Amino acid sequence: DALVREVMEEGRINLTPYLDSLRLVDAHVFRHWKGVDICIHFYEVRVDQDAVITLSDEHCDQKWVTIQEALSMNLTPATHVAMKNYARL
Repeated sequence: DALVREVMEEGRINLTPYLDSLRLVDAHVFRHWKGVDICIHFYEVRVDQDAVITLSDEHCDQKWVTIQEALSMNLTPATHVAMKNYARL
């Protein structure tokens, strides 16, 4: 429920019709700079190729990229690990 809600809030994409394709790819726990442990979950879901993303005010840009393109971006270490694990599947 939280994932569906967040994707709707952040990108205005309704994942409900695509839940059959949803799967957990990876999860990482790390210590936040305030000393709080945080668990980040990485999911895969397949949506229609022509899905329109409308970003919330919290974001300024988005784009679809390949895993190789994502790995060349300045992302968190946990995101890089998750992408590499996903590429091995």
